[in-house]
Amino acid sequence: MSRLYLDHNATSPLRPVARGALDAILGEGRPLNAGSVHAEGQWARTRLERARQMILDAAGWSGDELVFTAGATESNHLVIHALKGVVVSSRLEHPSVVNPLEKLEAVGLLECRWVPHDGEGRHDTAALQDILQGADHALVTAANNELGVVTDLAAWAGACAVAGVPLHVDASQVFGRLPLELPDGVTSVTLSAHKAGGPVGVGALLLRGGRVVHPVLPGGHQERGRRPGTENVAFAHAWAELLRQREDRLWQGLAPVRDAFERRLETAGARVLAKAAPRLPNTSSVEFPGGDAEEMLMLLDLAGIAASAGSACSAGSIDPSPVLLALPLGEEAARRVLRFSLGPEHVGLAGDDLGLRVLRALDA
Repeated sequence: MSRLYLDHNATSPLRPVARGALDAILGEGRPLNAGSVHAEGQWARTRLERARQMILDAAGWSGDELVFTAGATESNHLVIHALKGVVVSSRLEHPSVVNPLEKLEAVGLLECRWVPHDGEGRHDTAALQDILQGADHALVTAANNELGVVTDLAAWAGACAVAGVPLHVDASQVFGRLPLELPDGVTSVTLSAHKAGGPVGVGALLLRGGRVVHPVLPGGHQERGRRPGTENVAFAHAWAELLRQREDRLWQGLAPVRDAFERRLETAGARVLAKAAPRLPNTSSVEFPGGDAEEMLMLLDLAGIAASAGSACSAGSIDPSPVLLALPLGEEAARRVLRFSLGPEHVGLAGDDLGLRVLRALDA
């Protein structure tokens, strides 16, 4: 039986369109340094700028600035390390947002305010207006990578506009999967290629409204001095070609598969987290009574199924997810949770059968 990959929120395998585009540009055998002034460099520059515009168009970004990066973490850090004063965010955000904010606050460079949320992982948007008073910046993800909960960006952007606070959005889990609707109050956006079948190692930061960022690593003049280092022309080109094919329509067809998958797991007593909240159509965060995430992942892997505990692995053990602890779920319950995230190859499949295969693996 072929392996069943259910970890697309970590990395989605390279889609055929992206692979073909990558093979084509690398097959040219050209030196892909877009910073060189000779003919070879200008050929690369033309491809890079074409990719830049295609990604801007795919994002529907009204601003005209896109900084290429190595991925979402770098894009978030470019924004965060330029912040000063009071920053509003949420404990449910990705570690590339929460961790640097906490570290900068610990050394006195920032003051953080955390927006409360309910047990389904939904932000308390009614509290935003008060929390934003006197703040200087706000950061939020468009959709949670573990729970799949989709953020009410209109509420965040509206509150930020009233308070005069610039808003940064990490759209890594949405872009290329769902239509990206960015309200006017959003001043910067993080994008990632590999979450939707693009190459691992390329991302972008969209900017507008005078948003200032500083390079994390000082160096050359690339990306207008905001991100030194030779741009990854081949990966940017492959990402842009993938977006041009509008494969987000495939991802949108996953909700029925996901729902049937969850119903099958629930027949065995599993509990789906954040089920009442609006979620990404591919994501299930599931608590298995009596289970242990580390052991369950091993059983699944041995049975040919790839999933995630939605947490960081260190020293050979799996620590409880900060997102799950922040719900709050409790450490014991958090250690019983697995994340399953579907991809385009699952469209049209019987979710009930996928769930049954998972349950049989866990009963081994």
